[in-house]
Amino acid sequence: MPFEAEPIDPQVKTDLLHDAAEHHCWLDMTEDKEEQHEIANLIDYGDRKQAANKAFRRELAKWIHSNNSSRKDGMPGYSHGVGDLASRFGQIIIRTFDWGDGQAAKDRQLAEGSPMLAVMATNEDTPQAWIECGRALSRMLLRGTAHGLDASFMNQPIEVDTLRF
Repeated sequence: MPFEAEPIDPQVKTDLLHDAAEHHCWLDMTEDKEEQHEIANLIDYGDRKQAANKAFRRELAKWIHSNNSSRKDGMPGYSHGVGDLASRFGQIIIRTFDWGDGQAAKDRQLAEGSPMLAVMATNEDTPQAWIECGRALSRMLLRGTAHGLDASFMNQPIEVDTLRF
């Protein structure tokens, strides 16, 4: 869903930067439309690359299940805005078809229409750094929620090897 276009309180931004730094992470936040467009390009490319990969689609399909499933793990259709009937075919669709163009367009629109995009990372690529980054993200999401903010994850740029730098 699109985000509200209201600006984020500068003190909340400062607190988010502090949360990241406290866990040895860096956080770059941008409201600049040109920068957001460049980030959206990375997300777009990542969507297309992932959806074109049959192994990726098979793995993702294993996590998808219908809305009325009794599974406690994975992603039910409603988590993606899919109704009960369509959710029954989610695994087949995800596994079989290259849906990259449609997902890329949707994610591009979300990224470019967001009031702010944030990129968080670590200086090291180690399990300990990943854990610290997760802790920082958890803290920042809780802080954001306490201030009425919502977040969406566009992690394609770190999941596609050619986009990681």
